[in-house]
Order: sequence, then structure tokens, then C-alpha cells
Amino acid sequence: MVFSSVSFIFVFLPITLGIYYLSKGKFKNLWLLFASLLFYAFGGIVFLPIMLFSIFLNYIGGLTVAKARSARSKKILLAFFVIANILTLSYWKYFNFFVGVTESIFHTQLEFNEVSLPIGISFFTFQGMSYVIDCYRGKVNPNKNIVAIALYISMFPQLIAGPIVRYQDICDQLESRTITIDDAASGLRRFIIGFAKKIILANTLGLLVDPIYDIAPSHSRITVLWLCMFCYALQLYYDFTGYSDMAIGIGKMLGFTFPEN
Repeated sequence: MVFSSVSFIFVFLPITLGIYYLSKGKFKNLWLLFASLLFYAFGGIVFLPIMLFSIFLNYIGGLTVAKARSARSKKILLAFFVIANILTLSYWKYFNFFVGVTESIFHTQLEFNEVSLPIGISFFTFQGMSYVIDCYRGKVNPNKNIVAIALYISMFPQLIAGPIVRYQDICDQLESRTITIDDAASGLRRFIIGFAKKIILANTLGLLVDPIYDIAPSHSRITVLWLCMFCYALQLYYDFTGYSDMAIGIGKMLGFTFPEN
């Protein structure tokens, strides 16, 4: 599910916001966490346990690193949790690549099942890892509420395409936040602007660029190739900034102020 899809705009987002606004106190975070995990599950429910593992790993990491008594113990624990995060990410993201390199070097064919890349794994891995590192550095206090940490790592507005948010930027907002009509209206306007960038600009540029990629470079004029390169750069920019604007807008509607990307 993507922000620009019909199912998100007309089903998921209205229901999520409606129940969220009606909820009170701690139930706001519980509902938002459930909605975020559901949003991720739409992209592949088989990958949901990976995210849950990342949440649990970094939740424990923040607590243990902060409680370590000696500087040496802190460094050892930090190294353990950072390596655990990196190994998890490396397996899911680079296993197929390393197997391919091995086959090329040794001129052999290995029998293995290709590993599918979980959606957003780089993003939520680095989100969780940054929390543990900030706990080690003393920039934030470890949060004993696993719901807050889970929400920080999995919050659906910035789960797929960012913007990247440090825990220290929203730790207070995870505990308590105020939602006003003006903020909700401002967030909606920001979402519409991002939606326009994605649908009107990025997708339209894609319609121009994609057919050129299907043509062999030797069959295209140099001016066409330069035009393709320029339009592709704009397509990437408006696609990325569009999703960032939509994420910031949704965050605003939920009472969160995400930093500008």
C-alpha cells in the first residue's frame, strides 16, 4: 500500500484518523501502532516478524546499554546490538548479491532460495539502531514502554520513504501531544501538495522517461538521451519529496512534527 493509492486515501487513512481522533490517552498510541503494523503487513505479512524482531532487539538494546555500569560494558553491549542490526540488514538485503559474487568467482552454480527484500528494512533498522546509539551516548533516556519504541520504529507515515526521524526529536511527542484543527488542516494541505508532486509531476515524468529506457541507446539521439537523464532526475526528486511531504502532512494530522527532509 502506498500513499497515492485509492485504498490508502479513501479507506486506510480515513479509518485510521477517525478512530485515532476518537481514542483517548494511551489508546491513541496503541491504535496508531496497530494501524502501522497493519499498514506494513499490506506490503507483505511474511515480513512482519522481521520488523517485530527489530523492535524487540532495539528495545532491549536501549535498556541494557543504558543500565551497564562500566564504560567497557557499555561499549561491548553497543557493539553487540549494532552488529546484530547490521547482520540482520545484510542478510535480507545482500544475501543474493553475495551468492552471485561467489558463483562468479568460483564459476559454480549454487542451489539456494532467493531472499526477498522486506519493505523498508533499511529505514526501520537504522531507526532502531540510532535509538540504541543515542541511549549509549546519553542523549536520551531509555524508554521502558515498548509501545512507544515500537511506534517510533514502525510509525506508518515515515516507514517506507522517511523522512528519517531521530528518537530525541519526537520522544516527548510519543508520550504526549496536542492535536489542533489548525495543525490537522496544515497537515492535510501538506499531504495534498506532496500528492500532487507524486501524481502530477513524478508520474508524468515517468511516462516520458520509461519508453526511452526501452530503446537501445544506439537508436536514440543524444539530445533525447540528455532529455531523458534530466527528466529522470526530476522524476526521482519529485517522487521522493512528494512522499516526504505526504509523510510530514500525515504526521501533522496525527499531532507529530517531523523534521524537514
